[in-house]
Amino acid sequence: MANSDQKLTIQIAGNTVELERSLKDVSSAISASRREAGALKDELKFSPGNVELLTKRHQELTQAMELSKVKAEILRDDLNKIDPQVDPKGFYKLSRQLNQAEADSRKFGRQLEVANAQLERAQSTAATFKFNTNNGIKEFRNDITGVEAAMAALGGKRSILNFSTAGKSVEELKKNFATVNSAIELVERKSELLKAQLSNINPTVNPKGFAEVQNKINDLSEDLDKLNKTKTDIKISTTWTRRIP
Repeated sequence: MANSDQKLTIQIAGNTVELERSLKDVSSAISASRREAGALKDELKFSPGNVELLTKRHQELTQAMELSKVKAEILRDDLNKIDPQVDPKGFYKLSRQLNQAEADSRKFGRQLEVANAQLERAQSTAATFKFNTNNGIKEFRNDITGVEAAMAALGGKRSILNFSTAGKSVEELKKNFATVNSAIELVERKSELLKAQLSNINPTVNPKGFAEVQNKINDLSEDLDKLNKTKTDIKISTTWTRRIP
């Protein structure tokens, strides 16, 4: 949801719509998002765990929460313009509306937390992947937690990156070369999962969440560069070790 002094850009039925930053338009948009979130909740009763429906509901609740915050800002600005001594009735009316807008925002926030947990749970059980941990092939959940568990089974990313080639035999180098390849595969898998998460986040609606996931992707890109460098170092060391009589 893009926000300027006079205009709001929101999503309605998958379409980008620009609204006036007015109490009337914002209230109408909140009602639309609330209705859509409710309709999606009803659909989920017949298709529990449907990732697509859960994602859409998550987006509607996020938008409703952010719009409720905008509504509270508008009401707060209007309230500051009223002298309670001059217009006590108007001041009381706007105060009640402001309290309700803030309560709605908190309510949508609580619903969003539940929706987020449901979405993560549905995504985590959507699939698994099999992976050779150097101690045999094991099955892991195809989510962030599963990938991190697989990395830990390899020995941990830090341990892999800190591997020293000095004094290692060809067999030791070969073994660690395979481990680094496996770590690269896991980092790439985790990056893809995060990119999928990022595609479900509207940066104008949830800029903080978008930035957090993007930063994680950037960190993984750096990890990938380090792992590839380690892989190259091991390859060079293996070549030289073989030449030593």
